[in-house]
Amino acid sequence: MPSQGIMQQLKKEFSHLMQIHGNNPAVEGLVTMAEAMFAAPIFLIFIYRKEGTYLAHKKGIDESKVNLSAIHLQEVDHQNGNALIIQDPERLKTLFAHLGLSKIQFYAGCTLRNEAGESIGRLELMDINPITFTAKDIQLLELLAKQLSLALISEVNLKLAQSDLLTIFSNAPVAMLVARPTDGKIVMVNKELQKLAETEETDLIGRYTTEFYSNLHQRDQLLEILSKEGTVKNLEVQINKKGGNKADCLVSTELISFHGETMLLSGFIDISERKESETLLAINEERFRSLYNRTPVMLHSLNKEGEFLSVSDYWLAKMGYQREQVIGKHMSHFFTKSSIVRRELERMEEFFKKGYDFDIPYQAIKRNGETMDVLVSAILEKDQDGQNQRILSVMQDVTEKKKLDIALQKSEDNLRTVFENTDTGYALLDADFYIMSFNQAMQKFAEADLFKTLHLHTYSILYFAEPRQQSLLQAMNAVLKGQTISYEINYVQADGSDKWYRMNMYPVFDKNEKAAGIIMAVEDINERKQNELHLNRIVKEITDYKLALDESSIVFLTDEKGMISYANENCLRMTQFSNEEILHKNMHFLNSGYHSREFFANLWQTIQRGEIWKGEIRNRNKSGQYFWVDCTIVPFIDKDNNPYQYIAIQRDITLSKNAEIELNKSFSLVNEQNKRLLNFSYIVSHNLRSHTSNILSILNFLEKESSEKERSELMMHLKKVSRSLNDTLYNLNEVVSIRNNINLVIEPLNLLEYLNQALKVQSELITIKKAEIINKVSANCVVKCNPAYLESILLNFISNAIKYSHPDRTPMLEIEAQQQQDQLVLVFADNGIGIDLDRNKDKLFGMYKTFSNNPDARGIGLFITKNQIDAMGGRVEVESELGKGTRFSIYFNNSSLTNQI
Repeated sequence: MPSQGIMQQLKKEFSHLMQIHGNNPAVEGLVTMAEAMFAAPIFLIFIYRKEGTYLAHKKGIDESKVNLSAIHLQEVDHQNGNALIIQDPERLKTLFAHLGLSKIQFYAGCTLRNEAGESIGRLELMDINPITFTAKDIQLLELLAKQLSLALISEVNLKLAQSDLLTIFSNAPVAMLVARPTDGKIVMVNKELQKLAETEETDLIGRYTTEFYSNLHQRDQLLEILSKEGTVKNLEVQINKKGGNKADCLVSTELISFHGETMLLSGFIDISERKESETLLAINEERFRSLYNRTPVMLHSLNKEGEFLSVSDYWLAKMGYQREQVIGKHMSHFFTKSSIVRRELERMEEFFKKGYDFDIPYQAIKRNGETMDVLVSAILEKDQDGQNQRILSVMQDVTEKKKLDIALQKSEDNLRTVFENTDTGYALLDADFYIMSFNQAMQKFAEADLFKTLHLHTYSILYFAEPRQQSLLQAMNAVLKGQTISYEINYVQADGSDKWYRMNMYPVFDKNEKAAGIIMAVEDINERKQNELHLNRIVKEITDYKLALDESSIVFLTDEKGMISYANENCLRMTQFSNEEILHKNMHFLNSGYHSREFFANLWQTIQRGEIWKGEIRNRNKSGQYFWVDCTIVPFIDKDNNPYQYIAIQRDITLSKNAEIELNKSFSLVNEQNKRLLNFSYIVSHNLRSHTSNILSILNFLEKESSEKERSELMMHLKKVSRSLNDTLYNLNEVVSIRNNINLVIEPLNLLEYLNQALKVQSELITIKKAEIINKVSANCVVKCNPAYLESILLNFISNAIKYSHPDRTPMLEIEAQQQQDQLVLVFADNGIGIDLDRNKDKLFGMYKTFSNNPDARGIGLFITKNQIDAMGGRVEVESELGKGTRFSIYFNNSSLTNQI
């Protein structure tokens, strides 16, 4: 007996086998499992049919010594189907003596039964060692026997199914083949396919479908549909026939399992005749759609009672049913009563005698209640005993064929109605160009415009002006050779005006496909022609306007969302973008950042209201250069007054705009200089007048004073005033020098080096004041500046911070440099007495303006420093709070915290 662990493992394997094979695992797999579960030294496992004539599997036994009719025990367990376990040695000796197996100590047997409960064989196990079966072992044995029974039944059914498939395949009235999907090699064909291809079976087997299909694109299309949908229904293809001929077919293909392999099953319906009919019908009825549609084929099978056993997918799709609504139902549910009566009374007796019937007319009933005319072909399949087993049928929809005669007659009537009532004039000429018939429209044209009345059997050329007769004859002879002629012609009316017609001539072929006449069609196209000529003039005008506009302006079109759909050459040249780069971009992609959001919002709101916007815009091209345009944007309005497109017309005004900007800058500069000059003149006038007045007053006193002592004191005052006048003149000269220094030398300077030098100059004052200097300027900080100005600027801001320190705290000055875009900002932040900016901000940098009681304050340092910074294109800003301190920020252009400048 197997151990408990092995039993658990075998049960897992058994469950796994069930998952793979469902309820019908393969017989071989079950036998292998049985050997693994109950193996013994001379163990015997065999299965045989109920007649006892076929030993399916054996182990440890000589088959030549075995009497198959007597090997098994009497079937004493047939009544309930349970396992029979015998462990009595004496009884076993008697039972197996005829086999020479006198040492058998254990026997277990179980009957194999089909669904009807009939015995189909046995599973028997023997061992020379005594074995004790538990209840679980017996259950496992019985379960194994049931699975073997199902497997045997499945094998039989599989063989029957394969037999049915081969029967249907071989005798189907539809051409069919089986091919390998991996390489397209044909492995099997039926008789109908041989007929269709006009080729023997030996010439088809082993060939590849690439040789069978005329158009490899159609074959690839078939494989593509098959890979996506798993099946192909009625795909139109062309196949090669013997001798180089070809046949048009409808092919339906699906994947099937055949002898354990996946194969392609393809069915072909020859539609060559239908294609020819469609072509002929298309020639006779040019303005009407084809009445023929594809003729699909539907497959179904019935049992001998007439109940459906199977139906194809196309059958269901055509009839409109679901599969479960059809299988098991009698055919009377799906055919008209008259069809069923005709089948039973007229066809079935002969059908069962011959075993086949072809193209029998029926009327099928679709799910929606409509009837369908069909032709049914059927073959009778019999079992091995010659008994009728089932009916295999092919059903073909011929509803359209039955309607064809009616449709053709109706088509002829329609053509006649059109011929007589159309506005186009028709005339039929024979091969000698004589008039055989004409309609009313042609007669009307002749009377109104040709000034001649048409007559039958008259030479048609006579109705045309002599200058045109020769060219007309050449055209008509070309038509008789199979060509179709179409041209426009104009006639001069009685009032002298032209009227336009279109002349069309078509050949008429006889049954031998020889041109036997001409259809001449004349159509009045005067209104269309006049409109066309007018339109051409308008188009030319528009083209001329566009050419002039393209030559002089920058033009682009946008959709309603502002996405560019067209740009002219001037636009591409000005923006430096290619056509591919500019198309489908938003019209704002050239935005230079000069204009505000409000500017563009106003632009967009204006054109969305349907109004024209005009203005000047600064744009930026691909290389980053700015250019100015005078822009006009015109909205195109639809019938609902909504813009659907915009056209922007721009004129390059860069030169004039730059000149204007420079002029404005110069004006602003001159204006500012004038303001400064006026302010400076006021200062000069005030200061010099004050000093000269003092000097004159002292001189007057000197002339009148006789006391030597008083005169001495007056002379001291005069010297003091003179020194003050000299200082004033020096300061005024310094300011004039700064403002007049046009060729100011600007060079890159290391800021830290100049700052350290300034701190060294101020070291004595720093020491006296015990000031704390915090220098955060890095060693690689570079400014572009005049060396003398930089030295003066640093000394002024350092000395001011120390001079105007707060008396109640230690002076502290923090110096640092910061990078802001392309400007370097030098910051001096102190904790001094501060400045009341609310009162003094406007005069902070004025000449001789002081804001403290410091006796050394002269009011000239900040004024000079501000002028030096302005002269180099920089600026200075101040933040201050009275009693807390002041922060000066000096902005230097084109400077950096690195020494790369």
